[in-house]
Amino acid sequence: MRKTIAACLCLAAILTGCKLQKTPAAFSIPDGEWSIIELMGEKLLPEATKQFLIFDAASRRLSGDAGCNRISGNIEPGGGRGKNGIKFQGIVSTRKACLDMRLEDELLRALDDAVRFDSEGRDGQAKIIVFYGTDNQRLFVISQTHLPEHF
Repeated sequence: MRKTIAACLCLAAILTGCKLQKTPAAFSIPDGEWSIIELMGEKLLPEATKQFLIFDAASRRLSGDAGCNRISGNIEPGGGRGKNGIKFQGIVSTRKACLDMRLEDELLRALDDAVRFDSEGRDGQAKIIVFYGTDNQRLFVISQTHLPEHF
């Protein structure tokens, strides 16, 4: 009798545990390198700014170059805002001093303020991704990069 009760309790615990687990939504920003083509409403030439982001969805990490310094951090898909919500966390950068840090500072602020994104593309492939802040302000836009591999 004890074995039957113990088996029932174990089965109930397993079923309850399975019921409570949620399968995380798939991260919908494609892996790879993306150039920053617009920042705070200003159109940019990636060849001139050298700003890019690299997304690794499996490890939920981002890395890249803010224009002068290398950056890296974590990606929290959803960010509490549904399928297209996102939060970049723990962003760190190298500390080189450069003459003009304006665009780099703006990118770091935009990454900190981003809460959601929309993607545009064909055949299910994102080609352009737009990131927005809490007030729906368009913060930055990225496009797929086909530049030589960086560092």
